[in-house]
Parts: sequence; structure tokens; C-alpha cells
Amino acid sequence: MFVSDLRDYISLLTRHGELQRVEEEVDWNLEMGAIIRRCYDIGAPAPLFERIKGYPKGYRVLGAPVGPSKHPAHSLYARVALGLGLEPHAPAREIMEVYLQRKEKPLRPERVRNAPCKENVLLGGQIDLLKFPVPFIHGGDGGRYIGTWHTVITKDPDSSWVNWGMYRLMVHDRNTMGCLFPLQQHIGQMYQKYEARNQPMPAAVAIGGPPVIPMVSCAML
Repeated sequence: MFVSDLRDYISLLTRHGELQRVEEEVDWNLEMGAIIRRCYDIGAPAPLFERIKGYPKGYRVLGAPVGPSKHPAHSLYARVALGLGLEPHAPAREIMEVYLQRKEKPLRPERVRNAPCKENVLLGGQIDLLKFPVPFIHGGDGGRYIGTWHTVITKDPDSSWVNWGMYRLMVHDRNTMGCLFPLQQHIGQMYQKYEARNQPMPAAVAIGGPPVIPMVSCAML
């Protein structure tokens, strides 16, 4: 069972009772974060917010995509299992064994000319991050975090090494995000090389791909 993207994953969670649609209007400012936190605390299905205050119909936010499950027929890690193509009752040991087996047998990427991510392209003055219903998650946060289930992609300037990592992304304004660069981690090591050369570091952010990608991105490989 292959999960091709986030929409596919949402459908999969729905079929297995691991997703709940929230049709009442929810505020992106703290309320959304509080609901997601509560879902984690009680093992409730992942919330899919379908009406967000101040945003038009069709803008949605998914919370707790791999949160713990209290479904009576599933394991605690059901959403992780489903994201890896396993059954929702797969125990932690099976999940870890499958993960380690796949780690030893990597697949070559397939280059494609077209993809859903190319359907809407905004450049220059068209860019406006504030058009997305980015949540303000916790009181005291510095801003609204758009990057909490994503992949930041960077390349080493001295080799063909490409790093995929999950580093928090905060929206500053319509076309500026801040990214956490821990200097001891791979992204920080790469950044220091670019900084020493007084060069900007090219980067890409992927949101909405197969769930296995953010899982791998936040793993120590």
C-alpha cells in the first residue's frame, strides 16, 4: 500500500477512522493549536479543519497527522503505520523493523516533468504567505509556524550531498520565513560553508508529499 501524497494520506486516515473533520469555524490564532494539543492528549483522531476564520472555503489545515491513536482496534502508532503502508494495528516493533529494512534498501528517485506541485506557480510580487491559514500555535511563540510537518531541502556546496530535514519555519511577513539552523546539524553545517563564502544558501521546502518524507526528514540517519 503506497501513500502518494497528503491528500491520499487524508483519505487513508478517513477510511480507518483516524481522521475527524471539523466543520465549525476555528480560529487560527491559538484555538487551532489548542484543539490539536487536546487531540494528542486524549488520542483523538487527527483533526482536519475545514472552516478557518478569515480564510475562504477550501483552505484546510490538518493537525496531528502521526499523533497517538486510541482507536480500540489499532495500535498507539496506527497513523505512523498507515503512513508507511502497514496495517493500523501494526505494533511498534514491526514499524521499527520495516523502517530499518527499508533504510538498507533505498530507492532511486524518479524524475518527472509534471506534478501537482506545479499546478499553481506564484513568483515575485505574487507571493503572499499570509494567504495560507498558518496557525499561531502557542501563546508566547514568536509568530505563526507554517513548517511543522514538512521537509527543508538543501545542498552541500562542495559535493552532491543533499540534505532533507525538518526545521521549524516561521512566517515573518508576506514573503519572508525564518528557519531554525542548528549549527551541529546537517543544515547548519551546510549553512556555515555558504556563510564563509558570503553566498546565499539555496533551499526548497516541500509540504504535502507522502507522509514517509517528513518521517524520514526528522529522523537521525
